[in-house]
Amino acid sequence: MQPQHRIEHSVNILGHRYGNVADTELLKLLTRYGVRVNITIPSRAPVDEIRRAPSAILNIVTDFTALPLAQVMQDNFGVPFVYFDKYMHPERIGAAYGELSHRLGLDLAADIKPLRRELDDFLAAKAHVLAGRRFIYGNTPLLAFEFVSSLCQLGMEPLLVQARDLYPNDDAYMRELLHHGHDPYVSRVANIAPLQALYTELKPDIYIGHENPQRLMELGIVQVAVDGAAAKLGYEVPLFALRTIVKAVETFGQTARGGMHAAV
Repeated sequence: MQPQHRIEHSVNILGHRYGNVADTELLKLLTRYGVRVNITIPSRAPVDEIRRAPSAILNIVTDFTALPLAQVMQDNFGVPFVYFDKYMHPERIGAAYGELSHRLGLDLAADIKPLRRELDDFLAAKAHVLAGRRFIYGNTPLLAFEFVSSLCQLGMEPLLVQARDLYPNDDAYMRELLHHGHDPYVSRVANIAPLQALYTELKPDIYIGHENPQRLMELGIVQVAVDGAAAKLGYEVPLFALRTIVKAVETFGQTARGGMHAAV
């Protein structure tokens, strides 16, 4: 990277690795206000464009792995950044939108309000499907402890959390879990075979992540894969994930003998 003249109304997207970032809720909203993407690292990053990355007026970090790069660009080239990860909790999403609005000098409130309302309306209609459900969090591309903490605030109970490692802000999300009265087992993401013996001990209703669906069904456990949420940004992340979970629970309840039941 080299020093550049700044291009007004341009941003870099740092950390997005999933498809076309222009299709996300966040970028559709910013495009409406004339904000354009200068470069997306790493998914669309030719070498010549990387040299010109400091021409953007702001970096939007959409994955914690890009935080070190954002800090270096801020220190070396004076390009500030906003951290806007694939959050599940609506308050974190709202705060990220608020900081983004401030940095870009935009008033996004009118555009954000209906997005939040759609999520709230869905929860109002379907919260009863989630409340009280006991779950295991498996291998997903999302922020493990942020995701689990957000589900706890909807009345769900985490039994086991599988995580790749401990990342920035994980300590805050774990404190949230404890604050809500939950202290689940935690393991590193690994071969799931050794964990299968725990299913009959823990008796989860839901397994979020990838497992043998037939094996889980035999135990009366709903499997839910939320990988599609990883390519999204904004309120569409929790809306997609929660719709997927609710649909899986409702479908399982309709098809399983005796409806929804825990492992025995």
